[in-house]
Amino acid sequence: MMLSSRADLEEERRLFYVAITRAERKLFLTYATSRYRFGRLKSCEPSRFLEEIDARFVKSSRKFHKEPILPPSSMHYAKSLVSSVKKTAPNPVSSNYTHTPSEDFAASDTSGLLAGMNVEHPKFGFGKVQHIDTEGANRKAKVLFDNFGEKTLLLSFAKLKIHS
Repeated sequence: MMLSSRADLEEERRLFYVAITRAERKLFLTYATSRYRFGRLKSCEPSRFLEEIDARFVKSSRKFHKEPILPPSSMHYAKSLVSSVKKTAPNPVSSNYTHTPSEDFAASDTSGLLAGMNVEHPKFGFGKVQHIDTEGANRKAKVLFDNFGEKTLLLSFAKLKIHS
């Protein structure tokens, strides 16, 4: 749930669109009531974009919910959204790729990590640091990985090797 800027909100909407339009026949929408994020337990909510799906296209399970997730006054665009995706959706980043860390892989001290540096992660492979976020107590890095796309990593937990 991005709230920091209009651009972040639109990126979240785009990611939701891409996710739901991958379905060919059926789509199951679920969410966790809580999860660990950067090592801390966080409460979760359903996506705000669920309210934009026409209720006619949704069969809601009430097994764990006392109330339906979607209000009856939902907007009417989900059907055309799904039918148009085959023509417009970009290809996803390859999920078949698995990275084998370098023989000499050892996590580097990331205190001097800067945007533009090349790094290696034991799972995501090689990438380039796009941005360092120093707000708050935890430093985060946005890294664009060659085979896994952009990931945001909490530097106190991430095992990154800096490559020159």
